[in-house]
Order: sequence, then structure tokens, then C-alpha cells
Amino acid sequence: MGRDQSKADDLAKTLGGGTTAGKWTAVPAGDIVITALLYDGVVPVVAEYGQALAGKVIVDISNPFNATFDGLAHSEPTSMDFALGVSEFTG
Repeated sequence: MGRDQSKADDLAKTLGGGTTAGKWTAVPAGDIVITALLYDGVVPVVAEYGQALAGKVIVDISNPFNATFDGLAHSEPTSMDFALGVSEFTG
């Protein structure tokens, strides 16, 4: 699934090996499902397709941006904080 379906389809074709690009509102297919959603979209999608996702490998590369894209949607530590050696996150 993607904002640009033709780009997603082209990538799936390039990857080969039976790779497919999902379509919005379609039940996820395949053994591996990659999600790349905005932070507030993850839970609704998993709730909607929970049974279809059971037993699949899910790779979540979702973006934790807020709705205005000017900050994060949460105040939890990020991987960058850990990479920089921040041991305590103060928000």
C-alpha cells in the first residue's frame, strides 16, 4: 500500500520473488507485511486487519510525526536518543 501505487507496484516488480504491493482497503497478503504509516494510523490499521496479520512477520517503519509534521506524536525516547547516548529522556 502506498501513496503512489505505481511506485509501490514498480518496487514490487523490481524486488521480484512473488513480492506484491498492497492496495488500500485490501486485506494484506504475503508472509511479510511492511507498514509505513503516520503514528496515529498504526493502531486502527492493526485493529482492522488483525486476523489477516496473525502469523505474519510485520515490519513497522511507521513515522511518529504529529498531524502537523512539526514534531513527534509522543514524548518517548527515540532511537536517535539512544544513538547519542541519552540515558534519561526528560521530554
